[in-house]
Amino acid sequence: MSKNIDLNIARELEAFGLGEKESAVYIELLQGGEMSAISLSKALDMHRQFVYNALSTLKERGLVLQIGVSRAKWRAQSPRKFLSLAEEQGIRAAKLSEQLLAVMQHRAGQEFETIEGTAAF
Repeated sequence: MSKNIDLNIARELEAFGLGEKESAVYIELLQGGEMSAISLSKALDMHRQFVYNALSTLKERGLVLQIGVSRAKWRAQSPRKFLSLAEEQGIRAAKLSEQLLAVMQHRAGQEFETIEGTAAF
């Protein structure tokens, strides 16, 4: 990971599902502006394939923009994007909770626990 990355920030990014490499690439793009994968690889001293994998993940999550195709450059989306990601997760969690409550079968009646053996007394 880059020496410029605060470990607390990296831990918080992990809570959003970003790994060490994705976090490093995202923060480097925030600090460096538009960059190519080659420039990122050199700046982070990271193998280029790891950079491409991280960029792919970040793009899927809407955290980076790809500019161009053949000699693509990358730009980080605003950190405010994390607010919308958190809101989306909250909506998903609420829907999932409702679905799970609908699946849950709560039977009325007495519940009991079976204890076997004399050691249980």
